[in-house]
Amino acid sequence: MAFDAEIERVYQLMDADDYDTAETLILRLRRAGCVRSELLLFEALCSYERADDVRCLELITQFLKKAPNHGKRYYALFTASVCLINLGLEKRARRLLEQVPPSYPDREKEMKFLRSILSKKKRAAEWADEILKMLGEP
Repeated sequence: MAFDAEIERVYQLMDADDYDTAETLILRLRRAGCVRSELLLFEALCSYERADDVRCLELITQFLKKAPNHGKRYYALFTASVCLINLGLEKRARRLLEQVPPSYPDREKEMKFLRSILSKKKRAAEWADEILKMLGEP
């Protein structure tokens, strides 16, 4: 298939944690007419590594729209859920993680982390409510 060697090179760059070079190659492939859906996921991962969770979510959404049954679907959902956790959107993250099979690597670790965050937020809200009550706030 066209672009196979370049796609393999993107894999290699990402495996080597060279996300800047990988992203440059991804953009070059797009300009050359490559429309393979995994390029969206690869670019999303480059955005994730730059801590641009919103851009990562945008690209994962495009990837899932373009290839809803792709073999990397669960990887995309898992990555999106981590971005949502990073952005403080834990309930949405949990809903996405629930779509990932329990056997998926690190899913349970992320679910445990998510439950911990939600528990802390609940306790913090209770303390804040108590302080507000002491101040005479309704």
